[in-house]
Amino acid sequence: MPPTDLFPASLTGVARNPLLYWRSSATATSYRVEVSSNRIFSVVNLDSTIADTLVQLPLLAANTRYYWRVRASNEFGTSEPTTLVNFDTGDQVVRVETSVDVPSVTRFWRTTLIRSTRPRC
Repeated sequence: MPPTDLFPASLTGVARNPLLYWRSSATATSYRVEVSSNRIFSVVNLDSTIADTLVQLPLLAANTRYYWRVRASNEFGTSEPTTLVNFDTGDQVVRVETSVDVPSVTRFWRTTLIRSTRPRC
């Protein structure tokens, strides 16, 4: 099952280096995150596989619409991508610092779901 509750979605004035996050998929062990400046992903700004439910993007162009989606994976396969969502950057940049508090943010957005007897994503 693909992840849900992607953020940011349909927002304007988003920082040029936004933090993307989503609700985890119950059986996922990793996530493939794709970000593009066009709906068909012919130009890919980010294509990364990570184990967490959030990712800090590198600096993006100002005042530009970006589209993004996520797929969940585990040892049995990969889910369909999430519904395509978008955001529009503004001209601000968020200061990013390494912090010991980041894992608590991650835990905040994770939820415990009842596992199905089917092990697929």
